[in-house]
Order: sequence, then C-alpha cells, then structure tokens
Amino acid sequence: MINCANSCCIAVRCRFIVSLAGPGVTGQQIIIRQSQDIGRISGEKESDIKESTETNKKLYAILRKEKDNKKAEIKILARYREIWKEKNFQRRYGKSC
Repeated sequence: MINCANSCCIAVRCRFIVSLAGPGVTGQQIIIRQSQDIGRISGEKESDIKESTETNKKLYAILRKEKDNKKAEIKILARYREIWKEKNFQRRYGKSC
C-alpha cells in the first residue's frame, strides 16, 4: 500500500524498487560488514572474523590506492602472500617473523 498525501490508499503491484539514495557508507564498509555477518552466521570465532577483517582492510587499501587494475592485482597477491606467510609462521612458532 502507498499512503498518498490526501490519505487515500492505493494497492500497487511492484516487481522492483529503484533506490535514488545511496547507502550512506562506502562499498568497502558494506563488504566488510557482510563478510563479518556471514562469518558469525557460519559460526566462526570472533578472533577469526577480526583477523579476516584486518586482512581484507589491508588488501582493500591497495585497491583504493592503485588505479591500474593489473598493478593492483599484482600488489594484492604479493601482500596476501606476505600475510599468509606471517600467519603460518605465527601458528607454527607462536611469534612474528
């Protein structure tokens, strides 16, 4: 039902709605929140969700700074490898590299 200014009601069948207003937050914030929500619903530990969020923020920072997509891809993969090595080292030895 749509309420009109003159208080009459009209039944309308609608297949889709177009939002003319943005969400009020950045796309990065939306993606991070969605990832966190999915992690919680999936039963992940909060510490793992926090770790994943921090990793994603580092990778998104590269994407925001680098305008060339191919260069961004190379930098993101390199940074992810560094993060992965650091995590594995910490799990194995209990300290940073």
